[in-house]
Amino acid sequence: MSNLSLDEILSLYRFNQYYGSPSEYFYSSGLIIDWAEKQVMQGDDSEILLIIASLGLDKKIDSDEVMTYLKRYLSEKNISIPSTDESPNDFGKNH
Repeated sequence: MSNLSLDEILSLYRFNQYYGSPSEYFYSSGLIIDWAEKQVMQGDDSEILLIIASLGLDKKIDSDEVMTYLKRYLSEKNISIPSTDESPNDFGKNH
């Protein structure tokens, strides 16, 4: 299970979009699912988080579905995905 924060995962997501990483080494839907599972285990009972965490049970993870629910969660919590201007430059500052 990943120990990345939501901010780090969102930065990786934007970094991957910006640089067009040919692999899922930097970002994958699995990171979001792992994060959601961790949040649920820590007591966050958000219905959307439960849905995201349950997507890991599917034989094949549908990354579009994961992002749909993640965007709903972000909207619910009033969190925005970092812009391409800040993500690639800021990601390394927290590590």
